[in-house]
Amino acid sequence: MSQEQAIILDHFQEDAMSQIVPNPTVLPILSSDRAGWKNIHLAHFYSPDIPWETPDYYSQQHMIGIPSSVSYPVTLEFKYNSDHKIAKAHWHPQQPLHDCIHICPEGVYSVAWDREMKTNHVLLEPSFVAGVAHEKVDGDRVELAFEVQTTDLLIYQLFLALNTELETSLKMGNPSDAFYVEALATALAAHLLKHYTTRPQKLQEYADGLPKEKLDRAIDYIHAYLEKNLSLEDMAAELGMSQYYFCHLFKRSMGISPYQYLIQQRLERAKILLSQSKKTINTIATECGFASQSHLTRYFRRHTGVTPGQFRQK
Repeated sequence: MSQEQAIILDHFQEDAMSQIVPNPTVLPILSSDRAGWKNIHLAHFYSPDIPWETPDYYSQQHMIGIPSSVSYPVTLEFKYNSDHKIAKAHWHPQQPLHDCIHICPEGVYSVAWDREMKTNHVLLEPSFVAGVAHEKVDGDRVELAFEVQTTDLLIYQLFLALNTELETSLKMGNPSDAFYVEALATALAAHLLKHYTTRPQKLQEYADGLPKEKLDRAIDYIHAYLEKNLSLEDMAAELGMSQYYFCHLFKRSMGISPYQYLIQQRLERAKILLSQSKKTINTIATECGFASQSHLTRYFRRHTGVTPGQFRQK
């Protein structure tokens, strides 16, 4: 079926899956719909123990599927009509789900499954994937490969990090850390470009780090907006670079990633305020760019071994 005949599915629209799966039990049980994420989306789905088949739909985003539990044995069938391919994934009790993934590029699909299963979807905007490293040759001709039931530990670890960030922010009622989510999305997009494209895509490597002028601008930018929910996209744009190359070259220059440096500087400011002011810990957390007191406490304990309150009492 052509794109024109298929249901157009924008996964970034809330409850988008209801267009192709009418049973409400298959709608997301957790999603980043309202988390404010840019260019990346995460959702958990539960499918009941009955056979299902979707109509043909055109996915406007690249999708990475990561099953988390199944009712054995189960078969998941993908019809990738954009490339005239049919692929089936089978699971049996002796086969672990750990780090098993599917990579479904933007295109026309239909999907069928025959047993109960829980699965996770990570969606990426194609324009973001193609543009995450715009210094790369043929950036406007990026095509991801269609892969079913493959193993990729890095993608699985990036998913776990995204999932933890989403669950924590929803549980605490805090906004997600935009910089952290964008850094994870950038790493995921770069990995897909390196390993899952139909044409070889070589990301340019540089022996040196950022030029001193750009490094100074990046550091000044971080310090100027330390209390804000900083955007990696905005910072890279400020320097006239892609997100991938900014992260890559910053780490070469500083020995740590931009996000690690950001957290480090926020904690240093928090230590100063805890020592030299009588402000509440919640106020200090806000002034240092943490979403809440608990958010500050989590990082403070991880890096210092004590809570902010214990640090203040020393």
